[in-house]
Amino acid sequence: MRYWIKLYTEIMRDPKMGRLTDRQFRTCINLFTLAGTTDDDGKLPPLEDIAWHLRSDEASLLADLEALARVNIVEQVDDTWIVRKWAERQAKAPSDQPERIAQRVRNHRERKRNESVTTLQPGVTTPETDTDTETDTDKKREVAAGAASPAEQPQAAESKQPNNTFLLATALGQVCKMEFAPNKGRLLKEAKLLLSCTDPAPEPALLIQHYGYDGHVKEQAAWWWVTDWRGQRGEWPTPATVRETWGQWAIAPPHVTPASTNGRQPQGSPALAAVARLKQQLREAEVG
Repeated sequence: MRYWIKLYTEIMRDPKMGRLTDRQFRTCINLFTLAGTTDDDGKLPPLEDIAWHLRSDEASLLADLEALARVNIVEQVDDTWIVRKWAERQAKAPSDQPERIAQRVRNHRERKRNESVTTLQPGVTTPETDTDTETDTDKKREVAAGAASPAEQPQAAESKQPNNTFLLATALGQVCKMEFAPNKGRLLKEAKLLLSCTDPAPEPALLIQHYGYDGHVKEQAAWWWVTDWRGQRGEWPTPATVRETWGQWAIAPPHVTPASTNGRQPQGSPALAAVARLKQQLREAEVG
């Protein structure tokens, strides 16, 4: 049985088709499709079966068959009606032969097996069946997505925590009044340069404490705004001036800080609180 047949566009230009009545033309096309359903070199079923398929009485059908036979579209051999030139016009392509189709199916399954092998991680057994079950499909998706084992998940979560350079770059953007997103590359570069300073080692808390100017730290008289002449004039610090003046608050502090803190704010200070808020915002951004 065929699910489709070839219908040539030359039918519109063929005189013998054009001279058929509407009923004969419709019967002709229906006979083509019926021959495709039978799929026996153009042979049609017995007359009574043809009449049943075409919803026609046998007398009218026989008249149509005889009219089509006169223009060499069909012919009767013994008691069997046959669509002429069927093998020539409806020949199957070599790729439609059953053995060729079976070979394509085997090749497709082999490719799928090879693709599964290349995507599996070491130690994962390759499915041996040709048809994947729902469970096999779910496992492949987990492997392809690189699903982490429970032992690996804490490491993955830990690796997502912002590193010190990133935190320092974010704090640098805050104190220099530079939006982080459009200046991310520059701020990360400046943060790496700032990390070359050693006295004291740069930290976001120190940066916000001595250069910050917002509602949380301005009452602590940040060094930049009280002591540096540019800050006294109301100029915001730049990454370059931060590097230039880093650590100078120890030389000319705006207020006295206990020596035991080494120039840093004690635990619970507004600067450390600001850094804690900054870290929390970054974690929430990562989760979002």
